[in-house]
Amino acid sequence: MKNIPEFFTSPLFRHSGYTAHIRTKDFAVLFTSLSNTTKSDQLFLEQDNIIQKQQAYNLNNKDKKTFTMYLVLCDQCNLQCSYCDVLGKKDHLKNQAYMTWDTAKIAINELVKRIKLDPELNAQIVFFGGEPLLNWSLLTRICEELEKTGFNNQIEKMLVTNGILLNPEKAVFLKKHNVYVVVSVDGQEEINDKVRCYHDGTGSFSDVSKGLKYLKDIMPNQYGISCTLGSHNALSLSEEIVYLHEEFKPCCIGINVFHFQQDGTCPIEIDDKTLCKSLLSSFETARKKGIAIYQFANILKSFTTQQRNKDYCPACVNKLLFSPNGRVGRCETLMTDERFSVSLQDFLTKPLPPKLDWSKYTPEHEPTCFNCIAQWICPGSCAYDQFISTGSLNGVEPRRCNFHIQFFIELLTLVLDAMLKTNYRKKVYVPLKKHFASVAGNIPTSFPEHTIFVTGMGSMSD
Repeated sequence: MKNIPEFFTSPLFRHSGYTAHIRTKDFAVLFTSLSNTTKSDQLFLEQDNIIQKQQAYNLNNKDKKTFTMYLVLCDQCNLQCSYCDVLGKKDHLKNQAYMTWDTAKIAINELVKRIKLDPELNAQIVFFGGEPLLNWSLLTRICEELEKTGFNNQIEKMLVTNGILLNPEKAVFLKKHNVYVVVSVDGQEEINDKVRCYHDGTGSFSDVSKGLKYLKDIMPNQYGISCTLGSHNALSLSEEIVYLHEEFKPCCIGINVFHFQQDGTCPIEIDDKTLCKSLLSSFETARKKGIAIYQFANILKSFTTQQRNKDYCPACVNKLLFSPNGRVGRCETLMTDERFSVSLQDFLTKPLPPKLDWSKYTPEHEPTCFNCIAQWICPGSCAYDQFISTGSLNGVEPRRCNFHIQFFIELLTLVLDAMLKTNYRKKVYVPLKKHFASVAGNIPTSFPEHTIFVTGMGSMSD
């Protein structure tokens, strides 16, 4: 921690206007105080906010393990999004692989087996693609089969979709079977349609908005929005978030930083400075407007409770993915690479090989993270982006490191701001409960604590 003071004399901190009020060494004392603040569950009795709900959820689930199963129902998609990292630059309509019932049944049996071994298991299924609604008949059959297992109430279900094929009948079914729906949309029509298009280049927003309105009318407390951050919306991200929140009323919004495609490029790539500025601006907007943004909620929870943010890339925790091509692995984007997956036959007859043990690729095991000031709030890298950026699953990805360090300083500054605004003067700057509570701003309690927004800063795909 010897390098802490240099962050508080950085241009970012000097420009915050606090140098007239507090000396660098005093700010270092503040940091120490923050690090040693009580972890009491009573920390937020003064305010009813999202952090309180998250704390209660964590307390109730602290001894439970989570197992997330991805079922890629097909590798075909009715959109041709320019930045798609799962299907890449190839024609998304030409992919013909659809998951069969035999494969789905094997996956269900695996899930049930794990629940029987650990009755306290937090079990989750994510329906993924391509566009999973193209294989609607299989999705419905899986949901109906889960009800027969006797463990249906213990299994959280989520559908990640572009929303185009949603209709009232599908919404009614999804509501009945308690499937949480996440729809991908990147902002208002003129923004979204720059990158999320049909194969002929026609924009998708009009059709997606119809699907969102079905969800809004039929299952209003059971869906969220996934918004990918890139060059198309970075300068207006706050405006896009406000629009999506007010127009469609989702339970929460996930902001996901663009992924690189497998050739190492991304058509919506932005530099680190723009990325940080855009995210910090949207955080301030969320605080003022009361918008539940998943990634920020987890960071706030870690910052205020001084407990490590374990919203790691799910591939590095306990995630298993079944592809429509009969492969089993950890990551949907690396499934075609045999270094990172096994055949269905090998999965059924052999133990999982060491190449599929990614548990050591989290910040808790990464030496680079040990002395970082942001280590408690940072969920680490997306395993796929880490591999594409460096050629290895080890190490850290610079853009996420940079953002979380800047965000940590921003949160410290907000605490200090709250102290100064209340004429709080002490020889040693020890923040009070109300100073911590102010960091969350108006972020609401309506955030669904069970939501499987699988992301650190961007592993929710489109």
